[in-house]
Amino acid sequence: MIILIPFELLKLRRIIEKKRTPETLDALKHLIFHDIIGAIQKNEEAGNITVDDARKLRGLTHRLYRHIYSHYEELEEINEMTDESLLLDIEIVEKKLEKKRKQELSAKDEIIATKDSEIAALKAEIERLKNNK
Repeated sequence: MIILIPFELLKLRRIIEKKRTPETLDALKHLIFHDIIGAIQKNEEAGNITVDDARKLRGLTHRLYRHIYSHYEELEEINEMTDESLLLDIEIVEKKLEKKRKQELSAKDEIIATKDSEIAALKAEIERLKNNK
């Protein structure tokens, strides 16, 4: 059922088509950021969906919003806000990838250091054997 969350955007579609008052715009903002994005975040935190699922749902929400509402000039502020929320999501993913890359590099550095010490020990053993002949 969580996958249907982005379709909550359809709730206000008829009202927004008829009149775009400050009240309806506030209702749309609340619907997007509290009801939809908030529900996705809560489900992610609860472990009901993965981080990737949450990212996809936010992306689908954004795409559906753009399809339904982006052509209304009155919604320009909300357009910018949804773009920012999507950018924040991308930044989170980038940070996680950077952290993973650093961990991988650190692990590789440890392996290299271990191999270097093994090589040094083997060279020392070779030298010792040469000197004993």
